[in-house]
Amino acid sequence: MDTDEANKLIASTTPQQRELLTAAHSRYMHFTGVWSGSEFSDAQIKADRAAHPDLLAFGESGVPVLSDKRCGEFMHRVCGLPVELCMAYDEIDFLNEHGSYEELEALTEKQRKLEQSATLEAQHEG
Repeated sequence: MDTDEANKLIASTTPQQRELLTAAHSRYMHFTGVWSGSEFSDAQIKADRAAHPDLLAFGESGVPVLSDKRCGEFMHRVCGLPVELCMAYDEIDFLNEHGSYEELEALTEKQRKLEQSATLEAQHEG
């Protein structure tokens, strides 16, 4: 989704809708295991995982794999607001958290290189 479009959609929401979006987004992050804490009980997370298994994905290493589409769908299911609005909220939250996509790509590439170096070092030592 285009950032300008996402900003316009979010700007058109009421304070009550933004509260619903914030809660639904936080619930998704707990649902995936990206966030942890006392905001949502283990029982709630377990119930969400049982109710929405199609929206939960993990990579080969066991790390959660996030998806804008799955996030938007999960938020829609739990708060009832349109998927497009939920995806707009996720887009804005992502950019607020990580900066531009270019900054994130640079950080991801740096992390990938660090992991490759650690793997090569471990192979060399072994």
